[in-house]
Amino acid sequence: MDTHTITTLFQRPGTKPHIFAPLGNESYFKSLNTIPDGHYHVLDWWGAARVDTTHGSVDLHCTPAQHFTGRSLTDRFKTLWSSWAVVGAGENGKKVWFGGDTGYRTVLQGQEEDKVEVCPAFKEIGDAFGGFDFAMIPIG
Repeated sequence: MDTHTITTLFQRPGTKPHIFAPLGNESYFKSLNTIPDGHYHVLDWWGAARVDTTHGSVDLHCTPAQHFTGRSLTDRFKTLWSSWAVVGAGENGKKVWFGGDTGYRTVLQGQEEDKVEVCPAFKEIGDAFGGFDFAMIPIG
């Protein structure tokens, strides 16, 4: 969702990429005035879209994440934050999960970290997809 990166990708000659983001980001994409219609897609949690590639089809699933949302100081909690699951076509399709910018748990000031519950979305996502072959989890 970096403006410079997105606009640079769409200024390059050749095939234009498709951009996927969670629900509520439509106005951001429209404001860029560089992304052709049909090249940005917004999905709600548990929504999916099929992506056809030169190597076959994959299903891209928008999955929950734990994070506050906002691109500036005045737009908090107006969009979803998400993680993403990519599932290859067919019975033996590989499954990949990217945690995005998510948190494992919310620890408020004065709370003991070990006594705060973890985000339940991780278990829900694992249960929904039956586990993953590869996971990218950028939680420090």
